Amino acid sequence: MKLSTFFESTIKTDLPKNILLKKSTPIAQLTFEEWYSIINKNNIMHNSDAYNWSLEVLNRHKTSNDDYGKKMFTKKLNNRYIMFYGKHTLRQYSKRKKDGNYETDKDGNILLYSNDEIIKKELNQYEYTFTAIDQESNMIVGTAQDEWGALLIVVAKEYRNFGIGKILGNLMRDYVPYYSTGGVTELGKQNLFNVYSEYVKKASSNGSYTKWINDGIITIEKAKLILKSAKIKKPILNAKPTLFVNDPKDWLWANIGDSIVVYNKMLYEQIKSNFNDYKHLHEYWAEYMFDQYLIGMIYIGPDATNTDFNVWQFGGKTEKLKHALMEAALALIAKEYNDMYNVRILNEISKYVNNSNVIMLKSKHKHEILINPEPYNKTNVVNNLKNLFDKEIKIRNQYDKYDEIITIILEQATSKFDDYV
Repeated sequence: MKLSTFFESTIKTDLPKNILLKKSTPIAQLTFEEWYSIINKNNIMHNSDAYNWSLEVLNRHKTSNDDYGKKMFTKKLNNRYIMFYGKHTLRQYSKRKKDGNYETDKDGNILLYSNDEIIKKELNQYEYTFTAIDQESNMIVGTAQDEWGALLIVVAKEYRNFGIGKILGNLMRDYVPYYSTGGVTELGKQNLFNVYSEYVKKASSNGSYTKWINDGIITIEKAKLILKSAKIKKPILNAKPTLFVNDPKDWLWANIGDSIVVYNKMLYEQIKSNFNDYKHLHEYWAEYMFDQYLIGMIYIGPDATNTDFNVWQFGGKTEKLKHALMEAALALIAKEYNDMYNVRILNEISKYVNNSNVIMLKSKHKHEILINPEPYNKTNVVNNLKNLFDKEIKIRNQYDKYDEIITIILEQATSKFDDYV
């Protein structure tokens, strides 16, 4: 089992949200043109070289990472580990008279609204800043922040095309979906479209459009306009996934790098039946299909110090499968490394560990257990796993000789199943 430091995290930390957010129309209920006309009302365009900042400029006043708020998650982008930090601050609003002048106290100080008054007036209580930092160099590579009442997103020119701008955009729009851009460059407008499409894809895959149509919030015609606006097509599938996705005899066990992924073999049939090429795998259809056909995943890999292992990612459609995945991953670790490494497992998933097959160790933290998996080093377990992995490779080679699809299966699995980092 080849070791790497691969992991991809989803948001584990949240920031306080504005009261106004609850009353906002979800972005996915609008076409891109409708949303864009709100956040860039006058269609202001900036020159392409505006905010064309380098790493040097972005890091001119860099301070401790703690100053950038909470570490929300880490994501692997273009073989770099990028940490995303989020910070919120209370907004201040000055009181004005009817004639437009500021209200002042007897000493001439401008009066400010209290937090209760801000909530009553349904104003945004908080403003947000999100910062992307390269884990290896500890340098700022991107930022999203308020700049004089407009939203500014900047990515260092050395880190363009990593997808950092879209992530920063989605983070910010999760909290202030209709905040003004103050104008955009052509690249900025494209990033806005990418951000918008992400919201529509999520709404498409989690059934939101069906619910909104049934509830009378939007019409079928409007839903079609939205999907067309986001350039998303939902093809008619040749088979109903729910008829067979949960049948274990159709499940394949893949050992991909340090991960074990369980998926339904019918995924390949759907790809073969519905498309002539693989480019659609990155569109809505892929998200829908992988949500149906991905059954489970576990990734146990080294921590930052390379002294212990962590369960980075774990999940499955059934309790029985979760137990089997944990057993399989620990067996492989034990076979490969004997008693060289201990494994840290959060309490919330420790129930899937067979305590009789591990050596329990004392952990410094109450929220986790620490184990040594050496007793899992059993020839019969490893041989059974090898048979499962060989079966998957044999079937995969019939459809995916160059490992194009299996790579995407791993990417989709890391997005689907829970992170424990």
